[in-house]
Parts: sequence; structure tokens; C-alpha cells
Amino acid sequence: MRFVEPKPADQQAQAVVFRTREQFVNQRTDLVNALRSSLYEFGYSASQNWMFAGSEGGGKAMASAFTLIETAKLNNVDPQAWRTWVLAQITDHKITCLDELLPWRYAAQAA
Repeated sequence: MRFVEPKPADQQAQAVVFRTREQFVNQRTDLVNALRSSLYEFGYSASQNWMFAGSEGGGKAMASAFTLIETAKLNNVDPQAWRTWVLAQITDHKITCLDELLPWRYAAQAA
């Protein structure tokens, strides 16, 4: 029988770090796939690009955007039409009157 010499402590620590990182990556992938399947059930077909926002600020911006889209849907407003209207209006709009660009205001004007 051959004797295998144990690895030094620094190599063992490095191996633990790599294994732990691999487990975290696998768990993150599982979570992302679960989120994507849940979004797909609600009609969203999310590419993998947006799942990793790149920063906390990017994630908050996406959360705000999705909140506004869902708010438009709850107010029986087509989100694409509403966003197009907002982008056309926002250049000449006063920053103190941004509430006039919300989906329920658009619904009232479109009716």
C-alpha cells in the first residue's frame, strides 16, 4: 500500500475555499433558475443578462421598473404603450410633477 502525504495547511485551506465557492455558485444558479421559472409563469421571459444587475443600484432600478410595469397592468394599462407615452412626455415635464406620469393618470387620459 502506498502512503499519500497530506497536503500542507495552506493547500487544504485553498481547496476548502474553492469547494465552498463552487457550492455558492451552484446555489445561486438554482435560485436564479427558480426565479426565472416563477417569472415565466407570470408571462415574463427573462434572459439571464438582467438577472445579474451588476450592482445593488442596478437591482433597485430593475425592482422599480418591474413595480411600475406591474402597477400599469393592475390599472388595465398596456405597459409598453404607457412607457412609450412617458418617454415622450418626460423631456418637457417638470420634476416636481412626476406623479402626473404614473399609470393611473395615463389610464384617465386615454379613456
